[in-house]
Amino acid sequence: MKLKGMIGIQHRPSMDNAFEGKNGILGLIDPPAVLYGTTEIGNNQNIAYEFTPKSIKIAIVCDGSRVQN
Repeated sequence: MKLKGMIGIQHRPSMDNAFEGKNGILGLIDPPAVLYGTTEIGNNQNIAYEFTPKSIKIAIVCDGSRVQN
């Protein structure tokens, strides 16, 4: 089976400086802060749309029949 569709993933933050110590994207991740946020979302699931990217994710499904090269 040959897949004719296109698959892509696009990140919102730039990953160019992901590994630049505390100034990089990965340096912003603080496990205690993440734990606090997930605990609060566990207590009130309605705030998940406010504090996570859950509300801005979309999926586009295509069989490739309209894709032109």
